[in-house]
This record gives sequence, structure tokens and C-alpha cells, in this order.
Amino acid sequence: MSEVISTIIVILFLIFLGYFLKRINLLNIKDIEVLNKLVINVAMPCLIFSSLYAANLSNITTLAVMPTISITVGAISGLLVYLILRKKNLPEKKLWGELLYRLLLETLLF
Repeated sequence: MSEVISTIIVILFLIFLGYFLKRINLLNIKDIEVLNKLVINVAMPCLIFSSLYAANLSNITTLAVMPTISITVGAISGLLVYLILRKKNLPEKKLWGELLYRLLLETLLF
């Protein structure tokens, strides 16, 4: 739990530091653009690789179960909806529009 609290403290410190530097006019709009590029192009990739290096990936196979089930259920329901709409003799454009709507609705609900 102390790791979570220390992470939150660091994030809050950086937020207040940015606010303070902007308040005393040490940072301006041009600096924000440069800092955003630095964070996106340098800091974020470093954080991702650092997190992957430190992560315990021994249970990665158990994490693959959920996406596999989701893709399988989506494919089966998509096929069923396609077959049902095909039996209704809908025009091709309307059929694919309905199918896309139903699959997106299912994705949003689950």
C-alpha cells in the first residue's frame, strides 16, 4: 500500500510543481508544447519498457483467457445476427449497417 501512496504523492507533487511554475510565469504556452512532446515521445515509452521489465509475466497465459472468450462470443453472436438478418432478405447495405450496429452495441454493453 505504501507504493501506491508514494506514487500518488509523486504525481500530486508534479501537478503542483507545474501549477507553481506556471503561476510564477516560469512556463509559458510554447514551453507546454515542448514538454508535451517530451513526455509523449520519451517519457511514456521509457515508462512502458520499465514497467514491462519489472512486471511478473509468469501468469500471462491466464490473462489471455478473457480476450479469447470475448472474441469468440463476438464472432458467434455476429454470425448468428448475420444469419438472422440474411433470412429477412434485407438489402446488403441495410444488412451490414444493422450487423455493425448490433455488434457495436454488444461491445459497449459487455
